Amino acid sequence: MIKKILILLLSLLLSLFCGEIGLRILLGKIDSTENLPLIDLKLQFAEKTTQFDPILSWKPKDDFRKLETTLLPNNCGKKRFRTALTTLKNGMRMTPNAWNIQLNQSKRILTLGDSFTFGGEVHDEETWPSHLQALIKKPVFNGAFNGYGLDQSFLSLEPLLKKINPQIVILSVINENIFRTVKTVRVKSFTGQPVSKPYFRIVSGKLDLMNTPLQDTGHWETPKSWRAFLGRSVLADFILSQVAFNFWYGVKWGKDFPQEHFSDQKPEAVSCLILREFQELGQTYHFVPVVLGQYYWRDTSRKSERDPLTQKVLECSRNLKIKTIDLWEGFEELRAERPEEYDTLFFPGHHMTNRGNLWVAKNLAQEMEALLKGEK
Repeated sequence: MIKKILILLLSLLLSLFCGEIGLRILLGKIDSTENLPLIDLKLQFAEKTTQFDPILSWKPKDDFRKLETTLLPNNCGKKRFRTALTTLKNGMRMTPNAWNIQLNQSKRILTLGDSFTFGGEVHDEETWPSHLQALIKKPVFNGAFNGYGLDQSFLSLEPLLKKINPQIVILSVINENIFRTVKTVRVKSFTGQPVSKPYFRIVSGKLDLMNTPLQDTGHWETPKSWRAFLGRSVLADFILSQVAFNFWYGVKWGKDFPQEHFSDQKPEAVSCLILREFQELGQTYHFVPVVLGQYYWRDTSRKSERDPLTQKVLECSRNLKIKTIDLWEGFEELRAERPEEYDTLFFPGHHMTNRGNLWVAKNLAQEMEALLKGEK
């Protein structure tokens, strides 16, 4: 009996070994010792491109260029692809003048937001700030970053104003970056470790900044125990990424955020006060504040309703007399009349494609030209 069990175990180990070697040869990874899920999740990449900041918690590393590996679930067509990401000496993402257009350097625009502005899953020249720059022939600076809440975008603004002196600042609002204003941490995948972030509480009708200055807790992500070992197996990565995506990558996509990491504030209330201070900074630094309403992809086969949280914040912006550009109507018109074209604006369930970012830029271009000419 014991002999049979040993033979069975040896046969299994031999099969696994042969499968590992065969797959490594097939995929061209014969001598790879890298932790594959760690690379897929951009975690090693994040350690190299993201630096700690005592106020913002994380920000882009200065003067950096690398091909970024992007992870998508299998129902999005493919598991990973690569895009070029370049930051300047000031840490902002490059908006390359790929077509060598002569830019009017006397007029400058600064953009702020999260990955929908920074440009998740697209090359430097394919972000909407880059497209906007090409369309209006004036420098556009991309001051957004992945995972930022509206609070972090606002906190990053004043230092950038002193460096750039823009005539217009566009602040992108979307459901998630509004909602992040009441999150006190960012939860890492793999380890589940909470990383503190700044947030505001409302005290006597004013914003009170919490969680700062922050302390550097070291590396962004460090896989522990069995994932650190098994993640180096090409066979294990191939199988588990197909059949147990969330488990293998340690992510919680589609799952609720832990309640203990929320503040007791209302996101729309905090965001409205942020917009009020955004407007006041415009008066102090002599720029025109603009609020841009962006949206996630919506299934064209289902009835679509306005996101109430985004609408509350945009209404607050209008009440403050801030120039407010809402992309909802344009999206809905395209969804209804040309749904196939609408779908091409987004990666399935993810960020905007190059085509989608160009669509956003075209919707902004005429408005920006008018503002730069002093028109309302």
